[in-house]
Amino acid sequence: ACVLGACSSDDIDEMEGSARVAEVRTTLDRGDYAEAERVARTALDSLALIGEGRSLEAGELSDALLIALARGGKATAPDAVELAERAVAIKSEVWGPRHPSVATSLDNAGWLFFVRGDYEAAGGRYDAALAILDSAAAEDSDHRVALATVHSHLGPLNQELGRFSAARAHYEIAL
Repeated sequence: ACVLGACSSDDIDEMEGSARVAEVRTTLDRGDYAEAERVARTALDSLALIGEGRSLEAGELSDALLIALARGGKATAPDAVELAERAVAIKSEVWGPRHPSVATSLDNAGWLFFVRGDYEAAGGRYDAALAILDSAAAEDSDHRVALATVHSHLGPLNQELGRFSAARAHYEIAL
């Protein structure tokens, strides 16, 4: 998945087979969040009808729908947390729990919880994403952007919690 729209090369490779995911991403890039939400929900409903509700495509669409909700000012939508957790669960089932794509979904979930004011839940998701991406970036430099993105999200979290030294450290690493 892409972190709030920033995709790694692995993420792009994983999405190539899905025209529906590509359509949602294009709509997100245009800034039409309501349309992206509509397209993603329709696609997820279609996948559920054909028994593909736990497919990788469903995980990618759940991430994309979460991004549409968050960017569209609907982070508190009743199903937002469920979507975030579903994306993580599906990708963990498909790729294994230490895959960088799982980390991207964890970061998306962390951002959702941060926006909702649940800093403890946000921190847990960010820390899990950081653990995955630290080792992934050590093996493949393509994951450095996703790693920097997690650090850029940990900066504001620590700032909100009054942990200014930790916030600064994350901001500096992100740069």
